[in-house]
Amino acid sequence: MKLLIAFALCFFCTCLGRAQEESRADHAPPAVTIIKFKWSREIQPFRRYRDLSAGTAPRNYPDDTFTAGNPYPSTTGSRPYTVPSPFPPSGRFSYIYIYSTKIMNGSAKAIKAVAWDYVLSDPANNEELKRHKFYSYEKIGAYERVTLRGSSSAPPSNVVTLGGLGKDKHAPYDEHVELRCVFYADGTTWKNAAAVELECVNLKERERMNRRMNRQRF
Repeated sequence: MKLLIAFALCFFCTCLGRAQEESRADHAPPAVTIIKFKWSREIQPFRRYRDLSAGTAPRNYPDDTFTAGNPYPSTTGSRPYTVPSPFPPSGRFSYIYIYSTKIMNGSAKAIKAVAWDYVLSDPANNEELKRHKFYSYEKIGAYERVTLRGSSSAPPSNVVTLGGLGKDKHAPYDEHVELRCVFYADGTTWKNAAAVELECVNLKERERMNRRMNRQRF
């Protein structure tokens, strides 16, 4: 009887371990490892303000008050000049959210582009609360570690559950990163089983557009 119970426990642990491994494997290609991930909130720069040291006038200010090589306005003009304020007219700053993940390419094939999601879920029942989608175009060489970043005006989630607050008031979510599509330098593609084909199509099309724009720039 004891032997039978021990065998059943061993079988259960083996199945559970395989399920966890499969769950982790579903989030990335076999040779790509998601090392860590995080999000942060930063103040959104006030776009109508430009650095005077750049030698260019801020918007809403006449360009003829600035001269080449002199970042400061001429005092001989008839129009008075007031140094622009770095603060928005409303007096309130807006925020931008930065999502990032560090991954390692454990294969001999270089990666050209990655479509990835930053996912937040309820720790009480694993219900998905928010999914942020990003496309990253940065070459990741063989056996190289790279941090991918994406920005959004949307916070991690507008929904906070009692289960999440009970877990941690400061971090009331379960978070993970899913690689949805990986485009390799040799032209091959890996697609997450849960991803739709359009995600890989968009990844490739945007990569071609970026390459075309870079050619026109030079």
